[in-house]
Amino acid sequence: MMPSQDKDIFEKPYIIITSTGRTGTHFLGTKLSEMIEGCTSTHEPDVIRPSKPLLWPEKIRQLGLFNSTVGKFLVRHSVANLSVARVKGTLDDEEIVRCMRALRTRMLEKEKNAVLLEANAMLCGLVELLPRAFPNVRVAYIVRDPRGWVVSWMNRAVSPASVFNIRRWFKNTSLTPFDFEGDPYRDRWETMDVFERLCWWWAKRNTLAIEQAERIGAGVYRYEDLFGEATRDEWIPRLLKQITQFPGGFAARWQYRPELFGKRTNVALRTGFKGWESWEDETLYRFNEQCGALMERMGYGTEPEWQERISSL
Repeated sequence: MMPSQDKDIFEKPYIIITSTGRTGTHFLGTKLSEMIEGCTSTHEPDVIRPSKPLLWPEKIRQLGLFNSTVGKFLVRHSVANLSVARVKGTLDDEEIVRCMRALRTRMLEKEKNAVLLEANAMLCGLVELLPRAFPNVRVAYIVRDPRGWVVSWMNRAVSPASVFNIRRWFKNTSLTPFDFEGDPYRDRWETMDVFERLCWWWAKRNTLAIEQAERIGAGVYRYEDLFGEATRDEWIPRLLKQITQFPGGFAARWQYRPELFGKRTNVALRTGFKGWESWEDETLYRFNEQCGALMERMGYGTEPEWQERISSL
């Protein structure tokens, strides 16, 4: 049974896959949409990259010229900034929901397929509010082993903690320890290097997002389970089953197609920063100090080699 076409646009079957980035959401969203009948996939409509001008017209079509340019640095016109505003308490939830709906109105109105799938790391701080903004949404959150996540970001020219990240130059566009009362890294933040800041980002943003996901009953998945050759045949169908059963009663048809999992997109190409096996003890200590607790909770770091290194610190 197809969903009615005359319903409010915010009742449209809507799938959102989010994370802290570097979790294969672009690739995953594209492939999932090919497995779900009548599904369109979009990746980070809020993000316009200078290196990909061919994508600009579609991004502007989805959000409008203002929201795609100047609006990116204004609180009410950027989902990333709305995430920061919620933590800071500068906007209440009702206003944030209203802003989220305004930012997605054009995209939902123009989508003709039965289901829209959005893969967007910018939404990771708003997980808890997504069902309030879009009553027929299904949400999946992806977390990645911080050892691989940090290396992936370190091997990119620009990361959330990099001085080259333009968002860091503007007030209220990026979270820091100063936004959290009692955060132990407030006194050290100004002297922390990119590596340490990325460790803080992974631990803080994932902790907040996972807690939100659990409160609304969203699915939380490990990147390694979804992409590992030995595990994806179990976990991708689990994910498909979860995201295609919509609160409004509509169930989208899907078929798992393992042959679609080939070469990934948006892969970090630089390899200057090596994996944890090559880290010095000081680097390992700084990493484990911030990421160790959540890492253990998510089932990472069970390898004997890792346990031996950690126990010797």
